[in-house]
Amino acid sequence: MIPKYGNTYDVNDPDPFWKQDNNCAGYAVSDDCQWRFEEMMLVTFTPDVCTDGTIVGCEHLVAYARFNISSAIVEQAYLQFSTTIFTCIVLTIAFMVFSHDTEYIVIRPIK
Repeated sequence: MIPKYGNTYDVNDPDPFWKQDNNCAGYAVSDDCQWRFEEMMLVTFTPDVCTDGTIVGCEHLVAYARFNISSAIVEQAYLQFSTTIFTCIVLTIAFMVFSHDTEYIVIRPIK
């Protein structure tokens, strides 16, 4: 059993161990899974002894696991949003500076 919180246990948690969610387990995910397909990462492993022919009969052996990466997806969305806001601020300041310079250098002398 693997603890949910690393090497420490939460005293208030009645079940401190990680358990498989049957709706999200397996190679094909059920429609009842609480996470979207993009929020899960499928990792596969095939032993080298099976692929190079050292052991006969395990050519099709594949171990796989799904990991919940929803927190990384949320963090990525926040960072993209922050980048968009920063770009808008930079463009606004650049527009204001360029507009002021254009008024001062080009339009005033023409008037």
